[in-house]
Amino acid sequence: MTEEKTKFCPRCGTMIPYEEATCPLCGEPQPRFAGQRVKPRKRTWVAVALSLLVTGLGHVYLGEWRRGLTFFGAAFVMGFVAFDYVSYDKLIILGVILAVMAAYDAYNISKRS
Repeated sequence: MTEEKTKFCPRCGTMIPYEEATCPLCGEPQPRFAGQRVKPRKRTWVAVALSLLVTGLGHVYLGEWRRGLTFFGAAFVMGFVAFDYVSYDKLIILGVILAVMAAYDAYNISKRS
């Protein structure tokens, strides 16, 4: 028979699972113990810089593969489709706008997680 490991929150005294990083009741961060895995935090500025460098790459860095590929695909398709209809200067402006939108979205995702 397996027993679930539990602990008490030092702030509110609620019994919570041993692996919890924060108390679900009061939101207090819990002390880490040996053997607990810590999720590495991604840096916001790296995500934004990568997204400005290559549209969608910041999302890939954050683990949002589908979203990153969507932004990259949108930029790629926009370049091919609009190339025949729009001047080169306007195409560059559209690309920059899409890259800034992707960077802003990567910024929001990074701050949310």
